Amino acid sequence: MPSTMKRINPAVVEFAIEVPAQEIDTHVNKAYSRLSREAKVRGFRRGKVPRAVLKRMFGPAMLSELLSEIVSKFFIESLEEHGVEPISEPEIDAGELVEGQPFTYTVKVETSPHLEEINFDGIEISRLPVTVSREMIDKELERLRSALATTVELDEPRPAQKDDMVTLEMKRWVDDGWKDAGMPPQELVLSEGAVPSEILAAVPGMNVDEEKEIVFGDTPKGEEPVRFLSRLVSVRQRKLPDLDDEFAKDLGDFDTLALLEEDIEKRTRESLEKNEEDRLRHELFDALRDKNEMVLPPTIVGKQTQMMKAQFAGMLGKAGDDADDEASAKIDEGTGEAARNMVHQHFLLQEVARQHDLEVVEKDVEDELKRMSERTGIPVPKLKAEMADNRRMSEVMTSLLERKVFDFVAPKVKIVDAEQVVDKKDDTEE
Repeated sequence: MPSTMKRINPAVVEFAIEVPAQEIDTHVNKAYSRLSREAKVRGFRRGKVPRAVLKRMFGPAMLSELLSEIVSKFFIESLEEHGVEPISEPEIDAGELVEGQPFTYTVKVETSPHLEEINFDGIEISRLPVTVSREMIDKELERLRSALATTVELDEPRPAQKDDMVTLEMKRWVDDGWKDAGMPPQELVLSEGAVPSEILAAVPGMNVDEEKEIVFGDTPKGEEPVRFLSRLVSVRQRKLPDLDDEFAKDLGDFDTLALLEEDIEKRTRESLEKNEEDRLRHELFDALRDKNEMVLPPTIVGKQTQMMKAQFAGMLGKAGDDADDEASAKIDEGTGEAARNMVHQHFLLQEVARQHDLEVVEKDVEDELKRMSERTGIPVPKLKAEMADNRRMSEVMTSLLERKVFDFVAPKVKIVDAEQVVDKKDDTEE
């Protein structure tokens, strides 16, 4: 069918579609034939109802239904004719369908934005050195010692101390009174990272059966603080194993403590190298966005913004409307910018891949699943099933494409080794 396409902007196209009168009549005649076979009209046998009667009784409804069918059919043909893949619902401007007359209508739809050429010029990013310090190894050894610690009863009663195992019974302040918190007594280890900082600050020094009020977190203006009345039920001492060869043997195939430390150093280095690779990739993609502006599909940006606002509100545990106007405006502005950056990066990476024939093939996915299986111990078939259930496979595909784009772009930009990045925020953390 005759159709023309014009690009409103790099992310929006508009089709002008004309369906000839002969084509309209063909569809109308088929519709009446179908209606004649199916319609039940008193005084006429099925299939013998005159067209004039059908037109009088069902004509407007039939033409309305046919209009939707024709618009959809020839819009799809126009997409195929011009090689366009829509990424949003079409915006249709159509009049009435009239027998014996050509039918014209327009359809506006968002598409993936394209660039004439990707600009890599002048991009410079900094690679930070990866160093495993003795402090890192010692910290991991202490974590492993804590995991293998045993608890013993105290020889004599004493106040709780850091690194003790304690049992706390907690009540919450609700409606001007202490109420049952709805949870059993909590067994906790009084060490950093194991309990909230408020508990770690309050409980050491308490005696068994002593009670103390603990306020958690910063209280927003105009809201009641989260307050618990905590009673110390019991105190037990934790004994950490000695750092020796026997300790190493208890943790696996390590005959000596030195071999365990070598393994810790290796795993820590691998983790740091992966973190630095992720940071470097984010820095490169940020620079690539700055060098390659794109007109972004407004519908996609809007959906991403709303999704991120909902996630942010969920993390805060409130709807977000309770915040004052200034705070809400800042949240909206920050979320909108983050959404635009995310959508920009998605389409920019897709464009790099399109222009340079980069794609994720089945072997890439299989290799990645094998690596994930080795890290987690989960068999590949089970990983596939889990990812199909929670739609994580698309995340894997996106990650693999990001790596391919990074590997392609990295040799085209300047990467300098540096001790530290000055005036650069950690975008990965943000």
